[in-house]
Amino acid sequence: MWKKGERSEEEEEEEEEVEEEEEEEMEEEEMEEEEEEEEEEEEEEEEEEEEEEEEEEEEKEEGWEWSKEKGGQKLRGSRLRGKQITLNT
Repeated sequence: MWKKGERSEEEEEEEEEVEEEEEEEMEEEEMEEEEEEEEEEEEEEEEEEEEEEEEEEEEKEEGWEWSKEKGGQKLRGSRLRGKQITLNT
């Protein structure tokens, strides 16, 4: 027959094992959540970069990108490259 002291030690060991397993599971879940959040942030950043690149391409095609040169402004666009525009002030 079991002694009370021995049985309680075994029960305590089992409880400790269960608690350790639960802690490990919680840590794993937290790590997975962090990884998912990081992936979502990376995806959002990539989408923003793609949108910015698309906008820049559209601006170039429409001739809206300007650079100042010699008192006027020069358009940088596929159709209007090299054309000089001066603003009446």
